[in-house]
Amino acid sequence: MKPYFNALELVKPKVYRLTNTTINTLEIGNFLVNECQLNDWPSARVCLHRDDKSFLMSMLIVVLNKFNYPPHRHNWKDESYTVIAGTAFYHEYCALSKTIDSSYELRESSFYYNLNRGFHAIQPVTDVFLFIEHTTGPFTSQQLEFLSN
Repeated sequence: MKPYFNALELVKPKVYRLTNTTINTLEIGNFLVNECQLNDWPSARVCLHRDDKSFLMSMLIVVLNKFNYPPHRHNWKDESYTVIAGTAFYHEYCALSKTIDSSYELRESSFYYNLNRGFHAIQPVTDVFLFIEHTTGPFTSQQLEFLSN
């Protein structure tokens, strides 16, 4: 039996919802790593918020094998990151030149608050990067804007 089988519900590929109110982040992180490896996913998450109508969206996210999500922005919300395990760089991009404007190292136990709402990306430098992302809700189906080449 999988750890936390009764505390997690798979709501769509790579996304679980927590059905319990107390978790061990490292144990859930290990569960997510195993699920990624079994399903050949580059990342997965557990939504810690009650539902898509919540005003605070919190997610435990794992990224494997230095997977890079493309630079993007969402000008309707702020977000913050708390690193549980691993290391990554948070990059902010200049929209005109499409180059990195600034970078911040995210290490275990570090926190970063993204309030600029510009183009950004997280570039993991370890094979496992586990973090908690908090953002404002409720969930919206607005599309992310990607920084095109």
